[in-house]
Amino acid sequence: MVSLRLIDLKSRTVLKFITQPHVRLLLTGTLFMVAFVWMAISAYDVDKAEIKVFAVFSVMLLGVMVVAGLIFSFVLILIRRSSRREGLLGKIESIEKEVAAEAQVNARSPDNKAET
Repeated sequence: MVSLRLIDLKSRTVLKFITQPHVRLLLTGTLFMVAFVWMAISAYDVDKAEIKVFAVFSVMLLGVMVVAGLIFSFVLILIRRSSRREGLLGKIESIEKEVAAEAQVNARSPDNKAET
């Protein structure tokens, strides 16, 4: 009786995990990828060496994309932090404000241009 409850609990947990949207997308994407490769193999008589190269390059591309995502997320975190503490974007805004204020001052008194 106890083992049946444990199995029932595990099956519910697995069912909850499988029904999550991201997991469903991963599973269906994997299924369609496998079906595409299988059809390419069966319909076009692709050599096993070419399949191996395709698989290796696919894994390498996936690895590069993961690394690029990690680097991009790190850069994005740095940009967000720097914008809070007068970072590069804040400096550009402050320079624009200074230039606009200087232009207003120069527009009000045209004599300053002749003296400088």
